[in-house]
Amino acid sequence: MGLDFIELSGGTYESLAFEHKRDSTKRRDAFFLEFADQIVPALSRTRSYVTGGFKTVAGMEDSLKTVDGVGLGRATCGNPFLPRDFAMGKVQGAVWKAARVSGQA
Repeated sequence: MGLDFIELSGGTYESLAFEHKRDSTKRRDAFFLEFADQIVPALSRTRSYVTGGFKTVAGMEDSLKTVDGVGLGRATCGNPFLPRDFAMGKVQGAVWKAARVSGQA
C-alpha cells in the first residue's frame, strides 16, 4: 500500500522578522522546518505538502524548493481569491490590518 501524498502541518513555516517569540515557540517552529527538510527526501513516489503560517508569496515559493505544494487555510478565509491574486501578482502576502467595528469593545 502506498500514499498519494503527505501533508506536513504544525507550528508555522514562515515567521515575520519583527515577531518576538518565546524560546519554546522558536524551538517548535524550528522542529517543523527541520522535519519537513528531513522527511521529504525520504519520499520516493509520494507528494508532499506543507500547511501553516505562510504570510508571503516569497515564503511559499521558497518552500516549493523542498515540497510539492502549499496549503492555505486561514488566509483564504479572509480572501477566498487569494491564490488567484498571488498568481496574478496582485498581492505579495496574506497579512491584513484588522478593521475596527464602531460600537464594539
